[in-house]
Amino acid sequence: LGLQRIEYDTGNYARCLEFYNAISRGTPEQDVLDVSRYYASLAYFHFKDYPNAVKIAEDISESSPYFDYGMYTKGLSLLKMKNIRDAIRSFRNVCRLPIVSDERRNVVDESHLTLGYLYYELGYTEHALGEFQAVSSSHKQYGEALIAEAWAAIKLDKYKEAVSPLTELIANFPE
Repeated sequence: LGLQRIEYDTGNYARCLEFYNAISRGTPEQDVLDVSRYYASLAYFHFKDYPNAVKIAEDISESSPYFDYGMYTKGLSLLKMKNIRDAIRSFRNVCRLPIVSDERRNVVDESHLTLGYLYYELGYTEHALGEFQAVSSSHKQYGEALIAEAWAAIKLDKYKEAVSPLTELIANFPE
């Protein structure tokens, strides 16, 4: 598993998948298999083999700390396959997960942001606004969420609602 991660981290995705195949042929503990599946799904994603990325990500057990990241990767893969409904469903499932750690908070925030952009592009601006508002202030892309929230509010002619995120943006992200 350590070797698989090293291969993934260094961009050697084919070798990463070789280690996944070796691990999955054995009788690994469930937590080892889940981590291996996560890296394999990412490797398939980088190879643009989105169906396999989805298939592997779906096999990560719900009790795994990699489950939420796997579901996010699944959602991105479904988007690349232009399966918008299932992608939205996958991102929404991540958003419903309870926040039990900073890592979980990060992937939930990323899912809200991704859903916001999706809804905005699809013309569901009211839904987009809600997703942008759901991104926590601790997220690394909080500034982007604030400006997107303001854009959505302005598009909905909710100008007063756009003032608050823009004010916070100017105060906290002057660049």
